[in-house]
Amino acid sequence: MSSKKILMPRIGVNDDVVTLGQWLVKAGSQVKKGQAVAVIETSKETDELKTEEDGYISFATEPGKDVRVGDVVAEVYDEPIPGIIVQESSQEQDTRIYTKKARAVLDAHPEIDRSKLPKTGIIKESDVAGLIREPYHIEKTMSNHMLIYGRGGLCKNAIEIINQTRAFCLDGIVDFYYPQDKELYGVPVVGSPKDLERLYQEGCHKIISAVAFWGETYSKHYRKNPYPRLKRAGFELVNLIDRTASIASTVKMGEGNLICANVYVGADAVIGSDVILNVGCVINHDCIVSDHCHIATGALLAGEVVVGENTLIGQGAVIYAGVKIGKNVTVNNGCRIFKNVPDGATVTK
Repeated sequence: MSSKKILMPRIGVNDDVVTLGQWLVKAGSQVKKGQAVAVIETSKETDELKTEEDGYISFATEPGKDVRVGDVVAEVYDEPIPGIIVQESSQEQDTRIYTKKARAVLDAHPEIDRSKLPKTGIIKESDVAGLIREPYHIEKTMSNHMLIYGRGGLCKNAIEIINQTRAFCLDGIVDFYYPQDKELYGVPVVGSPKDLERLYQEGCHKIISAVAFWGETYSKHYRKNPYPRLKRAGFELVNLIDRTASIASTVKMGEGNLICANVYVGADAVIGSDVILNVGCVINHDCIVSDHCHIATGALLAGEVVVGENTLIGQGAVIYAGVKIGKNVTVNNGCRIFKNVPDGATVTK
């Protein structure tokens, strides 16, 4: 009988020790190459440990133990392992995966209704915190913890990007409708704009604004408004970039930008701060998009276009090469712009 060892991988750049949070299979059971067999965690990240062999698994580490990167956590044998009887349970098992912090919150709050948690996948601390009856303050000790400001449609895009990249730990959403609104996609709404200073003091120092330009009832140029308030509270505004976006290596970019799926930004373009580049828009070579702009879904900026600050370029709009768009401008959906547009103008056709 031969075996292959499963070693603890590195899942964080600076972490030499990883916690084996939970085995997903039974000792002695048959496993397949590529199958997730355990949940592993650091203080920053949660991942799955997968086997690279077909066979029968034997554990070398108990759940909850800290293991150095490169140490053996299990072995996979090519034949059934003598002396190990795999016990099958007749009861339905909870197949969800709980991070260490999520388990700690559940242990401290037995009143939580687990049926309201996501049915599958990894359950995080933020998933559990949203179900506590009393206000709950998430422990924030790492520099990658962040919030989203605004619970509208762009918030959904921001959550998706954070889940994709796993570069940040999303602790919650700040929204005007707190506490009436409780959560979005399992992410709790943790406060209103007046709570920004409190949330910062609790240790969450990063944020992204997911506020778009509002419609006729409010202000088409509201995008700029939250930015100074977030800066006064001390927050660092992060750039969130969807993994399907294509950004040329020569692009210069500020802070707090939300760049959605299938966006293209060409060579030597300049993107300011607090900019939304919405799904599928194109910013061609040598364009300048100033602070607080929203380039909406499917808009096209040809080469060397300049867009002034706090301007909305509507869905499917086309701005021809070399055109200069002023600040506080609204370009309606589907417009084609051949000549310069002055500050404060609204272009309807």
